[in-house]
Amino acid sequence: MLYQMVTGELPFRGDASAAVMAAILRDEPQPPCLLSPDLPPEIERIILRCLRKDPAKRYQTMRDIKLALEDILEHPTSLSAQPAAVAATAPRKLRRWVAAGAVAMVLAAAAVWWWPKSGAPPAEPKLIRLASDSGLSTDPAISGDGKLLAYASDRSGDGNLDIWLQQIGGGEPIRITHGPADNVEPDFSPDGTRIVFHAEGDNGGIYLVSSLGGDARKIAEAGYRPRFSPDGKSIAYWTGSALNGLSKLYVMDAAGGPARQLQPGFFSAGWPVWSPDGKYLLFLGSFGSTGWWVTPISEGKAVQVQPPPGSEEAIQGWFPYAWRGDRIVFSSNKSVKGAEDAHILEVPLPARTWKISSAPHRLTLGITTEDFPSAASDGSLVFASLASNVDVYMAPVSAEGKVTGTLERLTHDVADDFTPSISMDGARLAFGSTRLAEGGIWKKDLNTGKEVLLVKPGSNPHLSPDGSTVAWNGKDNRMIFAEPFRGGATRSICRDCGSVNGWSADGDKILFTDYSRQNPVGVLDIASGQKRLLPHKGRIYLRSFSPNGRWIVASAEDPQQLLVAPFRPGAPLTTDDWVPITDGSHHDTWPCWSADGNLLYFTSDRDGPACIWAKRFDPRTGRPAGESFAVLHLHGAQRMRSNMHHLAAARDKLVFSLEERTGNIWMLKAQ
Repeated sequence: MLYQMVTGELPFRGDASAAVMAAILRDEPQPPCLLSPDLPPEIERIILRCLRKDPAKRYQTMRDIKLALEDILEHPTSLSAQPAAVAATAPRKLRRWVAAGAVAMVLAAAAVWWWPKSGAPPAEPKLIRLASDSGLSTDPAISGDGKLLAYASDRSGDGNLDIWLQQIGGGEPIRITHGPADNVEPDFSPDGTRIVFHAEGDNGGIYLVSSLGGDARKIAEAGYRPRFSPDGKSIAYWTGSALNGLSKLYVMDAAGGPARQLQPGFFSAGWPVWSPDGKYLLFLGSFGSTGWWVTPISEGKAVQVQPPPGSEEAIQGWFPYAWRGDRIVFSSNKSVKGAEDAHILEVPLPARTWKISSAPHRLTLGITTEDFPSAASDGSLVFASLASNVDVYMAPVSAEGKVTGTLERLTHDVADDFTPSISMDGARLAFGSTRLAEGGIWKKDLNTGKEVLLVKPGSNPHLSPDGSTVAWNGKDNRMIFAEPFRGGATRSICRDCGSVNGWSADGDKILFTDYSRQNPVGVLDIASGQKRLLPHKGRIYLRSFSPNGRWIVASAEDPQQLLVAPFRPGAPLTTDDWVPITDGSHHDTWPCWSADGNLLYFTSDRDGPACIWAKRFDPRTGRPAGESFAVLHLHGAQRMRSNMHHLAAARDKLVFSLEERTGNIWMLKAQ
């Protein structure tokens, strides 16, 4: 399978099946590199090992192949030998070749899933690649009759995602939507004549458009993941934020009009999936506990879905996507211990009892992220196979918090680079990375471009404001270490503090947060080793000292807002000294100060995705001034704020991690 996917040719040929079998036993396949000259040698070695005549010399399990593919991503040895012009693009190409191997594994896993219980020879599942773009194609939706596919793609080259439509049997995709903003999350009406979708433009919203194209009509001012009911008369969707949990579930008439909220007593409710009879909605919600819930469309009490013992982690908190028959299709990265990428799974959900009767069964098996499944009535399943890469970026900013230039990518690696910290002069950078299997911290001189491994393992690096020293957490995330940026002896500066959060301007003190249930937070005096705990209400996370050393900013958990408290070395702090800077109606977090202390930068979902915002601050009085304002919008689905949010500020720049995504659409169908 992998040979054919990367070369376009079969490894063994014959005029009849008997001739093909004879070729398999007798002949050696043509080396794949002769058919695909840019195929990395690592991938070719894997293919040829799979095709060895001696079974004992082949890979013995699918997991062996998976580990081999992962090892290529972690240790791309052939890249250094390539010419510079080729090496610049080689990491991205290498990820695509590995993704091809991952899809072959998806097909192999599907063959196991569809193997008849009687033990008869399996009907080979058919894997069809439906989109073949170099960028991002995602959010697939298949029509009920299995003949049409709608998906979001940047294939136009305009820099945004639009909704595209194509026939499953072939033909060129047709662009359905136009405009500068991202249009995503399409869904077909049951008769396939209409498409509903979410749009990021004009403060977001839900739109309806004909499958033949034309002008889209806005039917709701805000909302995500709209889904048609089985009779096509209603649309379910959710609003709010997936980050702070303040999401709400709605149902509206497909023709338009006011929406009706379902289960308003829930703290959060979202990601609705219609039952096949249209009488219920399955949704991800939080009401005392977080998990899957089933609510009647008419008035009634929601019932929490009960997973079988041992499967709670694989199901609770993960997004349901489709309800076909008595089974729920969803994506999760908790189906296999140690899994990092999402895979598509299925569980039985008997009506009325709402108790899952058996453990989840995995439908796909790959090392990319397989997500956003959509099912047709004939059992066909379409999904997105996505690859992502996280790197550190820089945005130049003025003292007033305005972006003055274009984004600059500071790290370039096939591994993920995240949690950046920068010196105040903007010359030195420290960041975490998965370049090594055990993780580690790297440092980079931004003037020379030189990168050096600082420590392995380690996490959560923080540079002192003058850039002379890096502090970080050890493997257990409780010990704090420090080392000169230019190299030198590593020293332990706290054995039981918790997470390091930031330095004082003079480099004498460090903020720390203990993530235990008691949630102690405090200030560590580095010279003496003395810890001063700071009283507070609720769960908070210290973030940084102000440049003048008089204030500490923190982010609170409930409500999720920013807090500032005075820091007086010789005076006590009370719980009432924490002053709210934001009102808690949005997910505001990861605050950091501008160089002069007149601005607090932070990330927020107040206009949808996690973007960078700022609030003016009076460093003399410790009070905010004016409304929060947007600094940098990051609404694109192709490049988004990474889950590893750390935001850091230098004198004239901000640094943060962004996740770039590529992907395509595939269909898995039983024959």
